[in-house]
Amino acid sequence: MALVHTGSFTRRMAETERGDYSVGFKSNKDGFDLTLTPKELSADHRSFFADEHGDIHADEVKAADEHSPKIK
Repeated sequence: MALVHTGSFTRRMAETERGDYSVGFKSNKDGFDLTLTPKELSADHRSFFADEHGDIHADEVKAADEHSPKIK
C-alpha cells in the first residue's frame, strides 16, 4: 500500500485478490519475484511466475516458480 499514488500505481493495483487469481510480489537481494496463482489450477487457469529477468514461467499442476517451463 506504500506504493499507492507513486507514479501511476493505484490502490487497485495493490490488491492481491484479482478475480480467479491471487497476486504475489516479493523483493529479494537480486530483484523481485512476481506470482499469479489461480484459486483452482486447471488447463484454463495456469499459475505464472516472473522475476527481474523478464522471463515468464507457467505451470498447470502446481504454483509456478523459476523452474517451471518458460512461456515462448
